[in-house]
Amino acid sequence: MLSFNCRTKEVMLNNVELQLSYERGGYQQGEFMNFKSFRFAKQIMKQIEVIKYKHPTPIQKQAIPVVLKGKDVMGLAQTGTGKTAAFVLPILQNLLKGPRKKIRALIIAPTRELVEQTHSFIK
Repeated sequence: MLSFNCRTKEVMLNNVELQLSYERGGYQQGEFMNFKSFRFAKQIMKQIEVIKYKHPTPIQKQAIPVVLKGKDVMGLAQTGTGKTAAFVLPILQNLLKGPRKKIRALIIAPTRELVEQTHSFIK
């Protein structure tokens, strides 16, 4: 499992601390400068455009590639940084590829408010 804290720029991967290569509030040149870089399916990209996302936030740049690979992620970032999109978008991408009418993803949230927020985002 990969875990990270976008406020302190710490990354833990297999219990090894790594340093992140971004500055808070800015984007550095890199592999994931926009959402097209993630190669989401057309229907997902269409919805990304509808909600007017232009560039991934730091937590999205770090979490999306990991979730796309089917790995577990635990992230911590301030309110409004795009955490929900960071895990929902790649989950939806992965769900497009497999069988239907089976449980293949589980999202756990600590409060009803967060469950409702996640549900609204997915709709």
